[in-house]
Amino acid sequence: MEDFRGGYEGLAEAVQAAWADVDQALLYTPDFLRSMLAYPGAGPRLAPTLYDGETPVGFAAGLPRPAECGGRPLSVVVGSFFSVSPTRRGEGIAFDLMAALIERARAEGHDATLLYCADGGAMNGVVQRCTDAMAVPTARVQSVRFISRILLPRKGEDGGEADDPMLAPALADLAARAPKADLRRRWTVEEADWQVNRREGALAVRLARGPRQGVLAGYVQQVAEGDRPLCLFIDDILWGDLEAGERKELVAAFIAKARLRGARLAVAPQTGWADLTPFAEAHFKPSARVLHAYLSSWNSDVRPESNLGSMYMDVF
Repeated sequence: MEDFRGGYEGLAEAVQAAWADVDQALLYTPDFLRSMLAYPGAGPRLAPTLYDGETPVGFAAGLPRPAECGGRPLSVVVGSFFSVSPTRRGEGIAFDLMAALIERARAEGHDATLLYCADGGAMNGVVQRCTDAMAVPTARVQSVRFISRILLPRKGEDGGEADDPMLAPALADLAARAPKADLRRRWTVEEADWQVNRREGALAVRLARGPRQGVLAGYVQQVAEGDRPLCLFIDDILWGDLEAGERKELVAAFIAKARLRGARLAVAPQTGWADLTPFAEAHFKPSARVLHAYLSSWNSDVRPESNLGSMYMDVF
């Protein structure tokens, strides 16, 4: 196991092959993966990779997330893109990737990892076996469900202004002033700028009405199947002090911008933190998708507890 060497074309091929048999798999392009590893604090050291010659046959990435848990600061590394070549399955590579990611996160000075596993997927067992073997306290802190709606194109729809220089500072400020959550993400302005401006597929809208403002942010990514439709994934629901009608207006503007970008489906997680009423009023419905969130912490001040009531963290 070594640091990711670079070479995003080969990595994209390897990740896509690993996820090819997953229903509604997403399209992981070189630009998308390059963008994710360009997140502040991420990079090759937090991307353990197993190579066969020059070809990646196992890969995972850790994305740092400054956070707080139970009111205490917690530096979390969100693990993602766990990929094993179909020709190498059954060799324990997923276990080794997870162990390497936890070891590297701890060595880099982080406090915890957060891992998401699809309901019924084999990775749920890998998380438990790996963290048990490493004696890292771990709990399944949430089972995240989702709401979604189909987006049909509309002629003459206005997607708002293309650029808003206040988006990143507004996101960071609104997140800092938002209601408390049991596990809550914190933002630097640099991270917020990546989220709304620099990440591949970034899509965000800010609505300001006098002294009141709110922000919705996420990203657009292609599905790998069929005609490869674009899907909007909603990460940040920050209503600020917007009134009920203004929240509906913000959702409408966000959906309009997603439509103009070509998105045909929009998805938002239900993590018990944000008020989702404006989305229900915009015809979002519960979906069948469930992801289990596992928090592993070696920080003695924060011990993972099952069934956190609320969580503000990106889910992917």
